[in-house]
Amino acid sequence: MEFPSNTKMFFQNLKQCPICLRQFTPERIIYHENICKTSAEIQRSLFDSTLQRISGTEVENMTKREIFKSRLNDTAKSMIIFQNDVNQIAFVKQSKTKGPTQLSTNWRAKDVEFLKRVRNDKKPIESKTNNSPMIPKLECEDFLQCPLCLRTFNTPSFDRHIKVCVEVQNRKKSKPSVGYSKSDKISQEEV
Repeated sequence: MEFPSNTKMFFQNLKQCPICLRQFTPERIIYHENICKTSAEIQRSLFDSTLQRISGTEVENMTKREIFKSRLNDTAKSMIIFQNDVNQIAFVKQSKTKGPTQLSTNWRAKDVEFLKRVRNDKKPIESKTNNSPMIPKLECEDFLQCPLCLRTFNTPSFDRHIKVCVEVQNRKKSKPSVGYSKSDKISQEEV
């Protein structure tokens, strides 16, 4: 794209603002520098979304200073700042426990087992009449099996499930069959 010759002259005459490094014509640079200085000196307040979120709640009665202090304390507790080499700052999360943290060492084995379980559940179960092998159910050490429905759950879920499963099993047993079959109806009409 070719610019006209007067456009090239226009771009050559531009002067740069020392504050924001933008370029202006010589007539406008004087006005811009004054405005740019004043706007650079003014410190703008940062928008705090927590104050907006708490409006209309019980926490609104707290002063802004208390909220700000609590936020600072939380960040100070959760992070330690230390200086590495030259002007490098790294943040390290401080563990909430006082001793060394115990991470689960067998998470990868659990993940692999979970993926196998999902893949096996997606495969169709072949019938026993075809004499084809059924897909073996994978066993996991951390899961408990429900004696009623034979499903497996982790410990907290198992505690919740067992109550529901017992109720469902009791409901199934207590329902008597009330209806008549078609053969009973026909025999009653003939009589």
